[in-house]
Amino acid sequence: MGLAQRNANWMQDKQGHDYGVDGGDFTLGDLYISILPWRESPEQRDAIEAQLIAQQAEATGKRWIWAYHPPPKGSPVAWNGRRDFGYDASPAWIEHFGPYMVLGGHIHNAPFYANGSWIDQVQGTWVFNSGMQINHKRNQTDPPKECTLQMSALD
Repeated sequence: MGLAQRNANWMQDKQGHDYGVDGGDFTLGDLYISILPWRESPEQRDAIEAQLIAQQAEATGKRWIWAYHPPPKGSPVAWNGRRDFGYDASPAWIEHFGPYMVLGGHIHNAPFYANGSWIDQVQGTWVFNSGMQINHKRNQTDPPKECTLQMSALD
């Protein structure tokens, strides 16, 4: 499979069955959540931007949250201890569309490096790195740790 083809097509038939999938969205109270697909090609970048344009009206008046794998370029949540692995289009999208929050990952060890972080603000948007669970074994019976966001504390 070429890099430009990486996606979660295997989940597309789950849309509307209690799963959020690439390109999807849902509303939860005053939150509007957009699930942005992985991006590796110019065509995918354009598709994400088209998704944001299409979902912007629905997000108006709500706290818009993006679930998006790569962190924005220039943010400490994108730091791997040696270089910035953030996505270059994200800061411009954040500035243009003004989401309330971006939940991401990609650089799972960023919070454990000097100059890295779990959290940042980019253009007034909260940006979180999901990090990783230290010493978690893949076949361990304990469930993975979770992060709970107290939304009222961010206002």
